[in-house]
Amino acid sequence: MRRRSATAAAGGSREPRAAPRLGRRPDEECSAVARTGTCLARPRFLAWERERSESVSSTTRTAPDAGWYEDPHGHAALRWWDGAHWTAATRDIPSPSAPASSPPASGVTSPAAAESAAVATSAVAQPTIAELLREQQERDARLHELGDDLPRAPRRRPETVLGPRRSTWAAADGDGPDEGPGSSRTRAAWALAALPVLAGVLLPGAWRGLPTLGFSPVSGTIAVVVLIHVLAAVLIALDARILRSRDWEPLSPLWALATIPGAAIARWMLIRRQGGRGGAPALATVLALLLGAGIATALAVL
Repeated sequence: MRRRSATAAAGGSREPRAAPRLGRRPDEECSAVARTGTCLARPRFLAWERERSESVSSTTRTAPDAGWYEDPHGHAALRWWDGAHWTAATRDIPSPSAPASSPPASGVTSPAAAESAAVATSAVAQPTIAELLREQQERDARLHELGDDLPRAPRRRPETVLGPRRSTWAAADGDGPDEGPGSSRTRAAWALAALPVLAGVLLPGAWRGLPTLGFSPVSGTIAVVVLIHVLAAVLIALDARILRSRDWEPLSPLWALATIPGAAIARWMLIRRQGGRGGAPALATVLALLLGAGIATALAVL
């Protein structure tokens, strides 16, 4: 007890010894040698990160215009790029002897220039697995030199298709998927858009006229609704037949069981997913619905 108290009295003014530290973070190392100017790990990493972000932003800053480009998925020769997304519309590479149906895209001013662009496109080769592994090893070695505690980029990144490669920015000649004789515009679609007007005319007449023939107003209304939906099913089937002959994915006639505006909007979304437009019949259907409601109200009041 005396030895312990003497030791405590003798070492009372001493500070406790700090435990040895196994390592320091890069920012602590930089603060420790800031006066000598020998800390280069963090500036080197920041310079490398800035260079990498600038290279990524320079490749994704601009996007090509809408047109036919090389299919990135490899399912077809050419795929339609609408300026922001890939669509489901595909086609084969047009033969050199076929006449161009539309003026060439910007950047291709002559057949010689188009041929040179095609040669440049075919000359671009995909990186091999050995090159990718070598690049990964070099990046890991560079990060190891900067310090093990520095953040690392993920080893595997999601494969996202941002758009056509720069080597294929010279779009192939040809009309868009919704132009010319193969467009998605059909007479059956416009007739389907006019059905709400027909319903607005028939419903007040059935409500007033059928009771004079011995039918109730409710049965007359049901008969008009059934007639309108049968006509919608026939028109959707005709539209699907024409679209299928033009290499479009058609709408199922079962959509006639829903509302007519719902079927028109579903057709528009289906055509748009394939690279087409199809918005005019859907808009006409909505306007026809408002017009039909106004006609039915006017005939019911009179």
